[in-house]
Amino acid sequence: MTEEKKDGGLIMSTFTVTTEPGTSSDVWVLVCPEVGAVSQVENLDDAADEMREAIAYLAGIKEDDVDIEVETIKQAS
Repeated sequence: MTEEKKDGGLIMSTFTVTTEPGTSSDVWVLVCPEVGAVSQVENLDDAADEMREAIAYLAGIKEDDVDIEVETIKQAS
């Protein structure tokens, strides 16, 4: 997790979410090891939104203060 100031001087916390194909061909597994959050999505475009609430809850911060960087470990075959 990194922290940086955003507009208005508020602190924005950036978390890294890694993605990799699940065992079934239609899901992606999402992991944020910094807070222990795990989830899955069918579309990678939904990864950040899917993880935001869980990360905020586990980190004890507001959802609006969570920025997410999504990194794909390997592409689906």
